[in-house]
Amino acid sequence: MALTAAVLAGATALPVTATASPRSPSQGAPEAATRWLQVDAGLLHTCAVRADHHLFCWGSDDVGAVGDGLPRKDRKWPAEVAGRTGDWAVVSAGDVHTCAIKTTGRLFCWGHGSLGRLGTGSTQDRPAPVEVAGQSTDWAAVSVGGSTTCGIRTSGRLFCWGGDRRGANGDGGGTVSTTVPTEVAGGADDWASVSVGFESTCARKVSDRVFCWGDDTYGQVGDGEPRGGFTTSPVEVAGDATDWGSVTLSNQHACATKTSGRLFCWGRGIDWALGNPGQDWADFSSPNEVVGASTNWATAATGFRHSCGRRAAGRLYCWGSPKRAALGQVRPFVQATPLLVPGGFTDWTTVTAGMWSTCALRANGVLYCWGNNEFGQAGVGSTARKIVGPTRVR
Repeated sequence: MALTAAVLAGATALPVTATASPRSPSQGAPEAATRWLQVDAGLLHTCAVRADHHLFCWGSDDVGAVGDGLPRKDRKWPAEVAGRTGDWAVVSAGDVHTCAIKTTGRLFCWGHGSLGRLGTGSTQDRPAPVEVAGQSTDWAAVSVGGSTTCGIRTSGRLFCWGGDRRGANGDGGGTVSTTVPTEVAGGADDWASVSVGFESTCARKVSDRVFCWGDDTYGQVGDGEPRGGFTTSPVEVAGDATDWGSVTLSNQHACATKTSGRLFCWGRGIDWALGNPGQDWADFSSPNEVVGASTNWATAATGFRHSCGRRAAGRLYCWGSPKRAALGQVRPFVQATPLLVPGGFTDWTTVTAGMWSTCALRANGVLYCWGNNEFGQAGVGSTARKIVGPTRVR
């Protein structure tokens, strides 16, 4: 996800099994042979690009989001996406669909097609990759949310499509869903990155300014205005700062790092997902700094009701809801401040979060997941209700 979160309609719960525990590095277990380039956790499924550019997904597949083209069945192991080609560059997993860009710059989507979220010109479900309308070969970035998808072309222009009930497409018009890529209002050609949430979107420009649009019920647009309502065009995040380094948006909250290494979050504060212990789960309509005022945050990830951040030294921290061991360990209460992920690793490079699930890559390309796993989204070969602690994807 770019991760979003909404309740996945029609999902069939699997039988609850025993809690699984990770193999500690101290046990002397050999490193897994598989190396990964990139990973993204969706609501209840996960996808990752392997070092040889083959693409795999696993977890909930009741609407075809895994994309292997086989009968829809949840996958507890990484399943290769249909076509089995070694030319995938980057993938984004959402609530009920997935999109990925090939090394050729072509963009494909699959899964639940309602509201046009696949960008194919129709609302048909697709259990295997189908190319986005236009067959362009210049897609540089993609982000998948609840019912909305956005992508940036090499020209720096930003397009969105799919569900637009609260303006997440950002086209400046009404709230009518679109089945093909539609340019975001303003026609700017300086967009650098984009992150789609449930019904809102945030994006960063090459000037390191951040803009958001869509649903603002909890202040997730971040413009400092009273919460509520929505906007159909990009509005700048409060402060008009020109030093944002990254931005990530999920269910109903966003977090962003600054080039100085400081970390800020805004939107819905339930379960202390914003990392502000003195605010009693308060919602924020403008960026609020994560407790500690550290200046060495490198990247962040936002999940359903938890957040994670990686520091420049390679250590990984999570906070918010501890449900299903999403923070990496079993805890009886919500975590208000950044908590070090167990395992002793100091070489984490990326992190992504889903619905009470988390995955992260180490510098050696080994992939670990933990937390919610009842649909197999941890990729460890089981459907244990939760996976406690970083556990290597099989």
